[in-house]
Amino acid sequence: PFLSHPHSPSLFLFPSGLLVATVVQADGLRAMDRNGKSDPFVELDAQPAVVHSTRVVPKTLSPVWNETKYVLIQEPKTQSLRVACFDHDAVNVKELLQVNVLKGAANILGSKSLIGRASFNVRDLEPGVTADEWFPLGLGELGSEDGSGGAGANSREGRVRLKLTYFPWELLYSKQRQAQCGAVLL
Repeated sequence: PFLSHPHSPSLFLFPSGLLVATVVQADGLRAMDRNGKSDPFVELDAQPAVVHSTRVVPKTLSPVWNETKYVLIQEPKTQSLRVACFDHDAVNVKELLQVNVLKGAANILGSKSLIGRASFNVRDLEPGVTADEWFPLGLGELGSEDGSGGAGANSREGRVRLKLTYFPWELLYSKQRQAQCGAVLL
């Protein structure tokens, strides 16, 4: 649903539901470091302005996170969850070797390199039912007709396992629950 703010000509999109996304694990990731390993972490988003990140798991090609993120969904029929797996580097060696003073320390310290990405359409989820799936990671662009994921289980970039449950507000409001925590949306 769209709502126009009285002081702005732009339109605002309001959430119509909540996607509970658990980043479980990954395997078969590509080695990005000289030690033959990676320091992987995952970023999730359904809108580019709000990115959810997991912690970095050092020196592995098969990380386990088991981290749950709560992603607000505005348009479940057209919106996708974008997943990107990165390698974390404390120091970006490429930038350090170029010694570019104009780029500054921000580009040298705490950099990330893309291992692979995938996307998933929210409309493919049955409301209230948890899907537990492996997604192949690829280097394709998110908007590509062929998709961003790799070639199934044989992807050279690896794969990531997610547990996804979409709750439209109507489903959440229709059931009486005993909540120990909650969210306030303004």
